[in-house]
Amino acid sequence: MSTGPGTPPGTLAVAFRATDAGEAPLTWGQAHMWRAVDEFPHLDAALNIRRSFLTEPTVGVAPAVAAIRRLAERHQAVRTRVRWAGTAPSQSVEASGTITVDVETVPAGELTRALDVAVDRLAGSAFCLDREWPVRLVLVCVGDQVGGVGLVGSHIVLDGWAMQLLTDELRALLGGGEPDEVRWQPLDQAREERSERGQRLERKTLRFWRRSLEVAPPSAFAEPPGPDHSLPVRRWQLESPAVAAVVPLLAQRLGVSTSTVLLTASALIIRALTRTEPVVLKVIAGNRTTARQRSLVAGAAQDGIFVLRPPAGDVAETARRVYRDATEAYYYASADPFTLVETMAQVARDRGSAPDLSLFFNDARLGREWPDTLLAEVSRPAVRELRARGRIVAVDRLAGSDMKLLVAVTHAPAYAGVSLLADLRHVPEQTGVRALRAVEALLCEALLRPLPTADIPDLIAAQSAEVPQSVAAPPS
Repeated sequence: MSTGPGTPPGTLAVAFRATDAGEAPLTWGQAHMWRAVDEFPHLDAALNIRRSFLTEPTVGVAPAVAAIRRLAERHQAVRTRVRWAGTAPSQSVEASGTITVDVETVPAGELTRALDVAVDRLAGSAFCLDREWPVRLVLVCVGDQVGGVGLVGSHIVLDGWAMQLLTDELRALLGGGEPDEVRWQPLDQAREERSERGQRLERKTLRFWRRSLEVAPPSAFAEPPGPDHSLPVRRWQLESPAVAAVVPLLAQRLGVSTSTVLLTASALIIRALTRTEPVVLKVIAGNRTTARQRSLVAGAAQDGIFVLRPPAGDVAETARRVYRDATEAYYYASADPFTLVETMAQVARDRGSAPDLSLFFNDARLGREWPDTLLAEVSRPAVRELRARGRIVAVDRLAGSDMKLLVAVTHAPAYAGVSLLADLRHVPEQTGVRALRAVEALLCEALLRPLPTADIPDLIAAQSAEVPQSVAAPPS
């Protein structure tokens, strides 16, 4: 065992023996991420999903081992290998095996930092899924007691929702809780997708995508790309108490969901940057509309396709239109990604040009909502004070991505994490930072007054273009 943060850990072998095993194609959600990593292998490690928590009260190492064993025996995804089978990747769920768990021992005052360092280390390399389990774990101990647990998951096998389910269950097991029976597993989901019911949904999805693809422009941006960069893709994040406070109030006022409010603001800002019509976005759909899907520990998320047609005169009326159109976009997001690629290629042949699908929106809050009590009063001074508490940080730089522009939102109890990823060949750095701040400004202004959509370019121009220089760890 180690004696401080950042030093090599010791390990424990956790043997498991479950009652179920089998092989199947990847679920559509898993195959979706497999294709993304296959196309952009340099993003593999960057896509790893991080989770961690402190154990309160602390527990012994032996109970922690028993909880990890129980977790693996209950969930097929924890004991899955991914292999190439014929013409497509497949998953093989093993009934027995051994999970290697890192263990570190640190002084009490270094527990939190040591846990962060350990998770960073586990997340720093890509998974070799043909011979490695898709979840890595670390126990950080103070003396002989486990004070913190870290998990890192492969985004090919798991999505953020699934990782949160695993994390919550492991925390409950460590606390002596008794989880409900697991009723829906990855092998069940794979079979369902290839059943007649699954195929009917896929056919509807493909028809919806075809209609949307036919109106997508061949270039997402009105202007040609600018000069190349060695690391052309940048990402910044705004930690915004103001967005967390105003979004639930706007949703109540407009009679729409908070996700609709966030999508509307993001799509309108993207529209102003790209200056194309219509704006066609890929939206990340959780695909968890039923109770059994919400309990599934496996990758289910896929891309939906959303068309922002010429907006209404103001933001409020545009949001009401978005609510209707986004409902369809999120519903029709379940299909074999390999079949979907064939559909996209056929549309490109039929129309003589490939649609540009490089604009993205992701509501990554995992179903969590902010209370409607974070704003003391709906007034300009109160909103201005909340905006002043926000901060913007540079997150990372990438060599490439299939995204030219992405707005994503994550949840924290007292603020919204609003991030913007931009390809500098299309969105210069200062423009990107202004646009990120403008998402917050648009939401605040729409709460305070009727906001014409024609005012949005001026709203962007009025934001600070100061580019943050520090690079923060990416949000988990």
